[in-house]
Amino acid sequence: MNNTYKQSLRNTYLWLNSLSTERINEQVIELLALINVCKLDSSVLQEEFDSLGTKFLNQVGTIDYVKQDLFHALLALDFVERLGNPTQKADAIAYRSILKELWSEGLYAEKKTLLDSIFCDNKESSDTVNMTIRLDRFNLDIDKEILKFIEQVETQSNYGKKTIITDELSILKMEAMATRAQRSNDIITAARCLRSRTYLSNHDSLLMKSGMKFLLSQQCYDGSFGDYEADMLKIKDSESRDKSTLKIKLIVSIQIIWTVMEFNGHSLFSSLQRDNHYSIATNRY
Repeated sequence: MNNTYKQSLRNTYLWLNSLSTERINEQVIELLALINVCKLDSSVLQEEFDSLGTKFLNQVGTIDYVKQDLFHALLALDFVERLGNPTQKADAIAYRSILKELWSEGLYAEKKTLLDSIFCDNKESSDTVNMTIRLDRFNLDIDKEILKFIEQVETQSNYGKKTIITDELSILKMEAMATRAQRSNDIITAARCLRSRTYLSNHDSLLMKSGMKFLLSQQCYDGSFGDYEADMLKIKDSESRDKSTLKIKLIVSIQIIWTVMEFNGHSLFSSLQRDNHYSIATNRY
C-alpha cells in the first residue's frame, strides 16, 4: 500500500504539471489546496510540488479567497504564505487575520469546527474523546443520516486531531457506511467515510485496506481522479465542459489523497497547525 499511494502521488504530480495556463488561472485555489495535501508525506516530491505551486502562483495575479470554498482556501493560504510573492503573501496573511477575527467573535458559526481545527491548539485538552454511533433507523433518507454522522465524527475528532474511542458495533457501522458508498460509486462520500474511520481507534482493518485500494483505483491514466467524461459530455460548450471537469477532478483528488494520507499517518490539520505561523496568544504572525 505504501509504495502504491506514493506512485499515485507521482502520477498526480505529472497530471498537474501538464495543465495549461488557462486552466490554472480558473482553479488556482483548488490546485494549491491539492498540492498542499500531496505534500503531507515529506518523503515524496516535496521540492517538485513546491516548484509546481510556485509556477501556478507566478501565472496569477490577485487571488480571490472570499468566493472560494473555505476548506480549499485555507489549504491554499498555507501554501501562499510560504511561497507566494510579497503581495500574495500579504493578501493571504490579511485574509487569515480576517478569518481569525470572525472566528474569535463567533461570526462564522457554520464553519466553527473547520476554523477551530486551524486556530485552536488543544494543548490542554485530551487527545481522545468517547463517542457512540447512533443512526436513526426510521429515517428514510439514509444518505442524509450518513452525512450527518460523518460531520459528527469530524467535529468530535477535530478532523483527526483527537482519536475517537468507541465500541466495536460503532466501528462496524462506520465501515458499513463506507462500503455502501463504494458500492454506489459515491467517491467523495466513500472517502469521507473512510477518513472518518481513521479517526476512530484501531483503524487498521481489512475493510480499511480494501477501501484505500478502492480510492486509489479511481486514478485515471493521466493522473487525475474520477472518470466523469461521459457525464461531462452533457455540457455542450467544450470550454465550459473542460473547466467543470477539472474542478470536479480537483475536488475528488483532494478528498481521496487526504483520506489516503490520514490512513498512512499524515494528519492534515495537525500539519497545518504545526506549520502555521499565526499565534493565538499574541494575534501576530
